[in-house]
Amino acid sequence: AAELQKVRSDLRADSWGRLQDAGLDSIPTNVFSFYDQMLDTTVLVGALPQRYIDAGENPFDQYFAAARGTAELPPQEMTKWFDTNYHYLVPELTADIEFSLDPIELLADLDAAQKANIKARPVVIGPFTYLKLSKMAEGEETANPLDLIDKLVPVYEGLLELLAHEGVEWVQLDEPSAVTTLSEAEQKILNEVYTKLSALQ
Repeated sequence: AAELQKVRSDLRADSWGRLQDAGLDSIPTNVFSFYDQMLDTTVLVGALPQRYIDAGENPFDQYFAAARGTAELPPQEMTKWFDTNYHYLVPELTADIEFSLDPIELLADLDAAQKANIKARPVVIGPFTYLKLSKMAEGEETANPLDLIDKLVPVYEGLLELLAHEGVEWVQLDEPSAVTTLSEAEQKILNEVYTKLSALQ
């Protein structure tokens, strides 16, 4: 684990340095994933299924239990990221889930950037896309993950407030699902989400 952390840090520092030398006035952070950015977001919003939490003694082991599986557990389901050949780990949610903010990795990344005098622009998969690309757990397949949006948005509000407190001026929320074909109900949800988030001071 320590060696993997060092490789990540070295790659991250090299990339930040090259982007800074190229003259970017803000540099994306929170983009160096150990496995997959959807899994990173699952951890960020406290939505890792309990079986993976139980499978590891620490967050690093729990993360890789979900990503790669264990001798006793299969990994989370993977599927294509839109029409690309990249595959992501599909978040598995329940109707009674209580999302909670777990920003440790994101803040560690931000701290490293600030110590390197990098003007950081944290990048996070947005709440609409996160739920749109999720699935409900076995036995709850008839439910729609987007029905959980009112539970998830407060976590993003907390994240934005936390990052503002840390001196971040710009957070990039990626919403690729917003440019797919959406129903009127989905368009309404998307509009309501960003009306709430954009109202934050």
